[in-house]
Amino acid sequence: MEHQIILPPNHLKRWVRFFWTFDNVDKFSCALTLKTFACRFPRLVFQHNNGHSAVNIDGNKIPVSFFSGLHSKPNTLTFSANFSLTGISFYPHAVKTIFGIDCHELTDEFPSIQSFAPKWLEERLLNTPTQSDRIKVVGDFVYDLILRNGKEDLIAASSLSILNNANNENVIHYLTKHYGISEKQLERRFKLHIGFNPKQYLRITRFEKAIERINTNGFQNLSDIAYDLNYYDQTHFIKDFKEYSGFTPLAFFKQNKSFEETSSMFIK
Repeated sequence: MEHQIILPPNHLKRWVRFFWTFDNVDKFSCALTLKTFACRFPRLVFQHNNGHSAVNIDGNKIPVSFFSGLHSKPNTLTFSANFSLTGISFYPHAVKTIFGIDCHELTDEFPSIQSFAPKWLEERLLNTPTQSDRIKVVGDFVYDLILRNGKEDLIAASSLSILNNANNENVIHYLTKHYGISEKQLERRFKLHIGFNPKQYLRITRFEKAIERINTNGFQNLSDIAYDLNYYDQTHFIKDFKEYSGFTPLAFFKQNKSFEETSSMFIK
């Protein structure tokens, strides 16, 4: 089992967080279960086992090439014993800008990229033998779209950095006042360009911060995380954490996490 995270070249850094690869092609490989949590980062994923989909959710195969859109709830993905995966993780503002997709249409879905990309892309990836070459194919394709379509909503994009550093919904009032728009206008812009409304985005950002704190043992008591991240109380923290991960914070802390693509994924 081989897993790599590859940083993007400079010309993609505004839109792409990283590329990642995951190969499980050893003859002694076993099927794997991947738990995905709520996540604010959309992904484009190409995966296959001898040209066929290697992934299913609840027994249903998902496309060989698909968007793993924004997720507001946990999912369980089962991978076949042998597979190869190439992925690209985007910043939240990137997908609408690059692909012209209304981002709320991706929420909690795994749509095929065939609806948003030419057929040759999947065919070329299937016929490209190495991960480094696949990353170049995907990266060149994305950059070509950026050059043609790269107009973004500056209010939505610039609001993200403020929300990323906030733990309180009062920041939403600040944003509406700062940009001179109503809360409904801000919500419409966010749903269209980011996929979540600002409150949802803020909640999931805070959840991901909690995941990071737990993963790095950056706490003495779990109640410290609830306090530091401005949850109303520990009960509210546990409720949010379980809604977005399927685990209580304590149960997650005790898990044996053997693989992570981001704070939102691990294999059990």
